[in-house]
Amino acid sequence: MLSARTIYGEIFDNDEAFGLFCSIAASGEAQGGWENGKIAALVPGSQAGLAAKIARHGADEDKHGRIFTALLRKRGLEPVPVPADTDYTMRLEAAGIGLAHARLRREEELTEANIVTDYRTPDRLRFGLSPLTTRYTDVWAAVAATRAIIETERCESHG
Repeated sequence: MLSARTIYGEIFDNDEAFGLFCSIAASGEAQGGWENGKIAALVPGSQAGLAAKIARHGADEDKHGRIFTALLRKRGLEPVPVPADTDYTMRLEAAGIGLAHARLRREEELTEANIVTDYRTPDRLRFGLSPLTTRYTDVWAAVAATRAIIETERCESHG
């Protein structure tokens, strides 16, 4: 079975694959930074408290894009064009997920219906799992470790 370690090893050991991987990541993160910056500026006044959080998330994405670009340059490589079929943010937009770039460029204030948040109260936990790099055994180990912490009360109560 192909493992995440094997896949990343293949990418890291091959300049062409590494260049494409980092270029895709840098492009997606930079695009996400732009999108979040635009969204933060267009949040309606009734949701102004979200604007700073959205802007911060966008700044983090911009930073991640710069990190991937720096990894390329550290290796003596330049970013390569991102093939359209790997541009995941545009593929999501084409599928109707997220706000269309045309909508963001119009710079019209968003409505509350345009804003969907992913907020969890402090007593909730969400695992964000990637099917490419996560095996069932990894999920099992994470859940078992989390359960052990909760059962032994080594976690802080927020309730």
